[in-house]
Amino acid sequence: MTTTLTPFEASRYFRDHAPGAARSGMRGYVLRLLVDMARLRGRDAGMCFPSVSYLAEKVGRSVRHVRRLLAELETLGEIQRIPQRRADGGYSSNLYRLRGLLSWAAKNVRGASDKGSRKTPYGKNPNPARGGQSDSGKAQAAPARAPLPSAPSARAGRAENSLAGVLSDPVASPVKWRALSPAQVEEARSGCDPVQWERLRLSAGLDGVASVDLDAAAAHRWRAGAIMRGVQLVA
Repeated sequence: MTTTLTPFEASRYFRDHAPGAARSGMRGYVLRLLVDMARLRGRDAGMCFPSVSYLAEKVGRSVRHVRRLLAELETLGEIQRIPQRRADGGYSSNLYRLRGLLSWAAKNVRGASDKGSRKTPYGKNPNPARGGQSDSGKAQAAPARAPLPSAPSARAGRAENSLAGVLSDPVASPVKWRALSPAQVEEARSGCDPVQWERLRLSAGLDGVASVDLDAAAAHRWRAGAIMRGVQLVA
């Protein structure tokens, strides 16, 4: 079964189900970064491959310190480090498999093939509209075909259908963050310590923001507070 997660489910695992030892101290910051960067669906769900230097830059610690934190997370069973080799034989960034997240998801999150399906105590509920048989075993009678409308009524029906899209309520479009320049996002990141920045990202993830928009959402939240404090911001 293919694992399919949402950013909210990944955040819920880290907040409510990850072991306390894995969430404490700097280990928690590193684990949170790996959860944020992990793929959420498909065969690579629960996988990410950041470099150690990138993680060290994000948490504000040395490369040696981050390597020790990764080893501790692996000992706790939260991650599995998988070495990767380049075509020339050298080593590339490790592949990290989030074992704790995947184990929790296998027991608590429905897979892509299960979502939207309904089951009875005796198995999957058949849907006669899709070719299945009803519980009574009786064939579904085909509905009587309506008589073809005359030309004037057909034109009236087409006119009514064309107005339906105008008069009906518009479909709500997904919320999109106003684009920030890289300088504005970097200004917000540099204005926070690593703990505050990850808290802003975590808060955005719990509000349902997609993982690709977490930096922009965190920057928006920081800029809102900075404006209230009277800080001069990058335009």
